[in-house]
Amino acid sequence: MTLPEGFQFNQGNIQDYLDCQRRFQLRHLLHVAWPSLVSQPASETENYIQLGTAFHYLVRQHLSGVPLDLLIARVHNIPHQEENELITWWDNYISALKDPAQLGALLAPHVHKEIIHWPEVTLTTTLAGYRAIAKYDLVTLTPTGTATILDWKTSHSRPRRQWLQERIQTRIYPYILVNAGKDLNRGIPVEPMHIELHYWFANFPAQPEIFSYSPEQFFADEAYLCDLIHQIDQQAGFDFPLTHNTGHCRYCVYQSLCDRGTNVGNLSTSEISELGELGESVIPDIQQIDEIEL
Repeated sequence: MTLPEGFQFNQGNIQDYLDCQRRFQLRHLLHVAWPSLVSQPASETENYIQLGTAFHYLVRQHLSGVPLDLLIARVHNIPHQEENELITWWDNYISALKDPAQLGALLAPHVHKEIIHWPEVTLTTTLAGYRAIAKYDLVTLTPTGTATILDWKTSHSRPRRQWLQERIQTRIYPYILVNAGKDLNRGIPVEPMHIELHYWFANFPAQPEIFSYSPEQFFADEAYLCDLIHQIDQQAGFDFPLTHNTGHCRYCVYQSLCDRGTNVGNLSTSEISELGELGESVIPDIQQIDEIEL
């Protein structure tokens, strides 16, 4: 077996491979559907996904020019009591927009068109002979060429910096922006030293996590990603091994298939920062879920 024709790498399937090579094979190569719950209780999990999707959709509408007053009215007219968490996230976003020390520095100039905003934009590049794709929540570009990647997180808890630093998203998002950013920047390449990645947490609006990029990190990421893809390519004709870290199995839909248990984790006690970060095999990509009417 080889990688399917037209196979594209992204942060979701690469993270799956890093977490569990068998999960990657089952999900992305064999396309095995396994009806296991991600976490308990099921209704809470589903609601959490919907709220996160709705928040991303609201921010995208705002950055696409929908009047803020109209969006605020829509959110605060939501009739369901369980949507209070969405209201909290949205109110935190609005407050952060007004604060130059928070999102205001990057998003307030949107009104004056001084900063170019690209909400929910997709970029692709070639990596080790394959296409690599990144779906960004937001990329901003200043007239001087400074680029900021913003990623919205609706985490119940704020993850540690080290945990975020080890996620493949932190490496591949800036890397692809260097290679393909000229498509957003009037044909001018985006230099690594002019890129920052900001994780913004809706529950912790004053505590973003910021990662600066550099030419040294770019070349290190290129070597790492190419080696990783070559490794995957060479394994494609064989059975991929199970992870040794059984903690990754707690929220995996394939846990019973792999004889790793049948009791899924409880969302309310999970130490994982956000369900959406568990990988495409566990939770659908938030940008692939149908938009929610508010």
